[in-house]
Amino acid sequence: MAEPRIHLEGAREKPLEFSGETTLSGADLGGDPLVSLSPVRMSGTITPVDQDYLLDGELSWSGELACSRCVSPYAFSEAIPLHLRLRKRPAAPGKPEKGRAAEAEDQEIEVDPGEIDVVSFDEPVLPFDEIAREQVLMALPMKPLCREDCRGLCPECGRDRNVSECSCETRPVDPRLEVLKSLKQEV
Repeated sequence: MAEPRIHLEGAREKPLEFSGETTLSGADLGGDPLVSLSPVRMSGTITPVDQDYLLDGELSWSGELACSRCVSPYAFSEAIPLHLRLRKRPAAPGKPEKGRAAEAEDQEIEVDPGEIDVVSFDEPVLPFDEIAREQVLMALPMKPLCREDCRGLCPECGRDRNVSECSCETRPVDPRLEVLKSLKQEV
């Protein structure tokens, strides 16, 4: 699916309402723990502010994640608000405008913490795929759980302890680590 082409110049005269969707692959998002992902939908309004644009809207998607404890896939859905500032990337000193997009991708750019919500662009077109990818990556959990009390897999036989118990014996804790057990209870 082609990236929606939303031209920002239209927002200079009046606020620009937009809506679109894009498809991101598991490879785009780093693979594990993502099992599947629906098309990502984004809608909202773009308004001009000085030389920048403000994007206010919503991003929504659904899919399946693999639980980090029992490895079972489970369904999820997300809808997050978006509040971003879109800013034209400044030209590199002494460099012509053309060809700097490829060069900018190779450079590391330090981002001021106050500008974490700023998205830079080269063409006056909404960087739809870039925004969707970044926002989905930030919203995915680091340790996805199918449920809060997931018991995970047995370390001995690999059976899913949420489905059935196993007859494996748990190994005794190394006596040198018993002190840590008491610390855990204090916390």
